[in-house]
Amino acid sequence: MAEQVGKKLAVMQMKPVKPILKWAGGKGQLLKEIESYYPFNDKITKYAEPFVGGGAVLFDILSRYHLREVYISDINAELINTYCMIRDNIDSLISLLLVYQAEYVPLKANDRKVYYMDKRKRFNDLKINNNETENIEKAALMIFLNKTCFNGLYRVNRRGLFNVPMGAYKNPIICDEMNLRNVSEKLQDVTIVCGDYHQSSAFIDEHTFVYFDPPYRPLTETANFTAYTELLFDDQAQIELAKFVDQMHQKGAKVVVSNSDPKNTQREDNFFDNIYASHKIKRVEAARMINCNSKARGKVKELLISNFQKGAVMDIRKGTQMRKKGTDKAIIEFAFKEYIIYVFQGKLSKHDIVIKYQKEGSRVRTPKHIHWVVDVLMKMQGNEALAKRYLLAIQTCWNTCQPLKNNDYETLKALIQNGETAINIEQFTTLNQYGEYDVGFLYVLMELLAVQEKTNRSDAYMFGNIIEELLKTNRDIFKIISTAGFDGRKR
Repeated sequence: MAEQVGKKLAVMQMKPVKPILKWAGGKGQLLKEIESYYPFNDKITKYAEPFVGGGAVLFDILSRYHLREVYISDINAELINTYCMIRDNIDSLISLLLVYQAEYVPLKANDRKVYYMDKRKRFNDLKINNNETENIEKAALMIFLNKTCFNGLYRVNRRGLFNVPMGAYKNPIICDEMNLRNVSEKLQDVTIVCGDYHQSSAFIDEHTFVYFDPPYRPLTETANFTAYTELLFDDQAQIELAKFVDQMHQKGAKVVVSNSDPKNTQREDNFFDNIYASHKIKRVEAARMINCNSKARGKVKELLISNFQKGAVMDIRKGTQMRKKGTDKAIIEFAFKEYIIYVFQGKLSKHDIVIKYQKEGSRVRTPKHIHWVVDVLMKMQGNEALAKRYLLAIQTCWNTCQPLKNNDYETLKALIQNGETAINIEQFTTLNQYGEYDVGFLYVLMELLAVQEKTNRSDAYMFGNIIEELLKTNRDIFKIISTAGFDGRKR
């Protein structure tokens, strides 16, 4: 286990934990997208999740990182009670769940329904009575109902009573003892609060990554049936949350918010684009899971909103990759979330460089101008105006970059860092939703290829030609492709 001595943050080889409860809107399917925003380092050492729900992101983070402080909250009192009982009374909780499992699983369908309805009534009675001495039983019933009800849905009526019918599971695992014990261990140092998200303000500071997963804005008038508390989260509540996000941004916190995309049903609906106008919005695909009609469980777009650039921190390091032929290491490596760009000593001249890149899990490749062009064209198709501004910034870089007089680590590091700062790469990150490559990755690749050209040929103009063709109002796709395969001299 690799811990950083003197620091309370460490990425560790730890037991993975998974959510205890199935949850409507759970983020298990979006974890790959959300985890690409994790900013944890020696400065970001705290995590807050004020709408914790089923905790898919929470448990992913607890499985990956040992953080200085973690805070979770929710207004669902029964949910929070369950997390507290898992943390504080795990042995008693498991004992009850094992009884429920032994009693329920062998029953026939009709007898299961009677048993389920009896436990649902008992849960609602405990919910109304709110007797703290019965909190362990209430938590056990919460888990039992979640594992046996329709689609793991938590829904209450106007009186606040749980009213979800029984599901049709053949052999539900009501007590996953190993995971429960592992989760209990992970929650020992977690602050667990039953309350509104505003209460998290006292915890959140410039050292905190915050993930807000509020009740989604419904895409249809009937979508509110999944509401899991008596209090609905209407448009005014969404606006208030956006203001709170702005306040946390002012504190210096790193923030990610998820929500539904109204453009799934109303293309002109800019509600979230407007209230989060000062932040970055990415549209990602997700499956619609809660629906009694399996044919209606299709793909929809959801929103990931952040106040910082996804993958904004590019890891620049001395080379580790070896060339296939020979033993030379890369001079420098530029590591992104999924890609690494390697720069080796070339053979055409003293300061020549050879550029390679690799996607995680794939082979090392040699970048081609045509790959760069195709991805930029996809970004232009998605947002013409912003893509042209990006190209103009790159054109300025091309016009001002000079042949290398040294190709050592410090020279190449300064070249890329100064260039990204000069064009303010963050203003173009909206383009990342189009095409395959990140705008930062494309920029680094372009600048390295540009200086490579200029170092080896005094008449090099490959990128100059490409950018000029791309910026033309009536651009000719075939001419652009032809230009990308040209020998690079100015025409």
